[in-house]
Amino acid sequence: MIELSVALGLVTLVLVLTVVSIRRDARWLGNAYLFGLSVLVVLPVLALIPGLGLLVIFGGLLLLVLAPLATLVLIGFLIANGVQMLRRERRSFAHLLSLLAGIGIAVVLALALVVLVTGATPLAPIATFAVLALGYLGGEFVLYLGYSWVYARLARRSRPSHIVVLGAGLRGGREVGPLLAGRVDHAIGVYRRERDAGREPVLVMSGGQGPDEQVSEAAAMADYAVRQGVLPGHILQEDRSTNTLENLRFSRQVVLAHAGRSDRPELQALAANGDEAGPGAVAVVEPIEEKPRLPWFTPPLEASMLVVTSDYHAMRAATHARKVGLPAHAIGAPTARYYWVSAVLREFVALVNERRVKHLVLMALVAVPLTLVVTLLV
Repeated sequence: MIELSVALGLVTLVLVLTVVSIRRDARWLGNAYLFGLSVLVVLPVLALIPGLGLLVIFGGLLLLVLAPLATLVLIGFLIANGVQMLRRERRSFAHLLSLLAGIGIAVVLALALVVLVTGATPLAPIATFAVLALGYLGGEFVLYLGYSWVYARLARRSRPSHIVVLGAGLRGGREVGPLLAGRVDHAIGVYRRERDAGREPVLVMSGGQGPDEQVSEAAAMADYAVRQGVLPGHILQEDRSTNTLENLRFSRQVVLAHAGRSDRPELQALAANGDEAGPGAVAVVEPIEEKPRLPWFTPPLEASMLVVTSDYHAMRAATHARKVGLPAHAIGAPTARYYWVSAVLREFVALVNERRVKHLVLMALVAVPLTLVVTLLV
């Protein structure tokens, strides 16, 4: 009985920490680990409930039995999607990611199968390390996908005073293409929803002018929004940025300047919390921000802004907003299904690369000890 009480106490503690952390700042990627841990500690508890327990146990066994088949299906899907990307998009490393992922998983599993079938002991340590490293990356990816799904539903609840739309390349150097149109249309939908509810949000079109573009992305997006019925006075433009971090930093300056000139109390409060020297002044944002503090050491996030991008990019845009101190959540506009797979893999690779030292250390802790044991045994 005491052991059960202790177990329930630990489960409760994990759940409370997870809920508190997400409520204080849902943009922190560390929440993904807490969320995954919560799922792991709750499942055994559910298994103890009569009736439901049998269902949980049966589901777990079914997953184990179907895992090999699911892996083969995944490999086939990734390779097929990669071939489709080659046919429909220009060739680049980012567009090859689904194909490379499918081939990589197939190679690792084939290596492990060769060792199991033939008993090729010299390959055993290599196969062990490869399988464990792949397992680590797969686990990280599942946590990333799962928490991105949770975050997307939390971010939709925002009631923003400013809606920042992140730019993308223009078609023909002048026109908003399908991908960018999806972002602007999604932002206009939020804008109209807020207007219908009696609030007064402002759209901020963010994107500079590339070397192959005749106008800035911000100007093209603003023109597109006006053609969709948005009043020009409800649109601000940020036309200097060249990447997501600059989108957010420079949009913060535009928003603070606008807030300083506004007679709306909530916007004046936003300006008062900014870095500007006086009303209407443009905030000075340092090129490198301090590392944000963990959620439980900061006040709960009060998001007065909303960043709109593509669905595959929303989670990373949210982490960047946190990095630059922007009081904003991020949501994503839907993209083509075939494009989403490689795009979300690209976002995952980018996030892993940003924290590559941490991931290399964790991967080593997962893969190296058992690899050493196998090496000694063979």
